[in-house]
Amino acid sequence: MKKEQNKCAGFSCMRYVLLGAVSLFCGLAKAQECKIREMEYYARPLFALSRFYEDCNARKYEAEATWSFSVLQGGKETMFERLTPQKASFEVETDPDTVYDCSTKRYHAADSQVCIQYSFYAYADALIIKIGDRTFENSTIDGGCDIHLGQLCQRFRTKDGKETLVLTVIDDMKLYERKKGAKRVEELEDLTLKRGSTFAFAVKLNTD
Repeated sequence: MKKEQNKCAGFSCMRYVLLGAVSLFCGLAKAQECKIREMEYYARPLFALSRFYEDCNARKYEAEATWSFSVLQGGKETMFERLTPQKASFEVETDPDTVYDCSTKRYHAADSQVCIQYSFYAYADALIIKIGDRTFENSTIDGGCDIHLGQLCQRFRTKDGKETLVLTVIDDMKLYERKKGAKRVEELEDLTLKRGSTFAFAVKLNTD
C-alpha cells in the first residue's frame, strides 16, 4: 500500500486563472478532452499523456507555477491567485519496490500564503493544498492505485523547452483536512475546491 507524502510545509494555497490558458490549449487533441466523472477504476488517466509518465529515473526539475482557485468553507468563499509565475519544482521520485509504478511524479509550488502539491503514481493521483497551518487533500494514491480523481482534468503541452501541465477542476471537489487520530472520513473537516479552479506548472526540460 502506498501513501502520498505531503511536502507542503508552512505555507497556504492560491487559485490560478490565466486569460491565455484557454487559447493556449484549445488546439489539444480530443484524447485530452475532459468529462466530469466519478473516480474511475482502471481507466487510463489523462496524466498518462505526460512525457514523464513512464520515467523511472529519480530527478528534480526546475519549474514555474501560476494558479487561480477558490475554496468554500463554512459558507465563506475565498479566492487565491498567483498570476505572475512563481518558482516551483517537479520531481520524479523512484519507487524502490516498483509495486504499481516505478516512480511518483510530483509538482510542488508555494508562496507566502499557500502550498500546492499535485502528484500521480500508476493510475492514481493526489492533490494537497495547505492554507495557513491547515492541510487539505484528496488522494487515491493508496491501496491498489487503480483509480484517479474524476473532478480533475489534465492538459499537457510541450513548447520552448518546457512541458506545461494545466490542471483544471471541472466539478466541485472536496478536500479533507489531515487530522491525527481520525479513522473515518466523516470525522474530518473539509473544504470545497470550486469548479473552474486552475493550476499551471511549466517544467523546464533538461537537455543535458
